[in-house]
Amino acid sequence: MKKLSSIIVSMFALIATVPSLADENAASASRETVEQEFRYEIPNIPGKVVTSLSVEYPPGASTPAHMHGDAFVIGYVLEGSIRSRVDGETNVYGVGESWTENPGASHELSENASATEPARILAIFISDPQQKELVKMMK
Repeated sequence: MKKLSSIIVSMFALIATVPSLADENAASASRETVEQEFRYEIPNIPGKVVTSLSVEYPPGASTPAHMHGDAFVIGYVLEGSIRSRVDGETNVYGVGESWTENPGASHELSENASATEPARILAIFISDPQQKELVKMMK
């Protein structure tokens, strides 16, 4: 009987360490969702492409610190407001506002500035066609 109760206690201890579905949903809700909208070669700038990603942020969501390689980036707010820190400068942008990121810039913070309303941006990248990884997370 002592062994059985020890097994039961061990099982409950193990179950307590497994994340619940609610925890998983909360974790995924704290991250953005990204979808490619388009990608075109630029005919008057040989060797360059323009790619657009829509980025949706649930309330309070953020993107970990990242870089965009050798791409020049334009961020344009479509909905809500975004708090962004690029190379140490933090700003909050609202609907219709934009910012740029030079090639090699460090995007330390990108988050929904609201804990209650969603936000959405259009990120436009001008890059070399062979650059496949437009968003590289920093460690």
